[in-house]
Amino acid sequence: MPSIGKGLLLIGLFFLAAGALFLIAGKLSLPLGLLPGDMIVRGKRFVLYAPITTMLLVSLAASALLTLLIRWMK
Repeated sequence: MPSIGKGLLLIGLFFLAAGALFLIAGKLSLPLGLLPGDMIVRGKRFVLYAPITTMLLVSLAASALLTLLIRWMK
């Protein structure tokens, strides 16, 4: 049971850090979602929004953070 508790704590810390990063990015007016490589296609009846570059950056940051946390937990 202690390993489940550590895992849940780790997941909670991850979401806390991700939320804090998004709040900070919003206050600093970082153009998340408007980076080069993020696509917006507007049609007559629809809008397709594909933030590819933003997803790659968020994935890279999350991977680095999780790697550091996993090494710290060992």
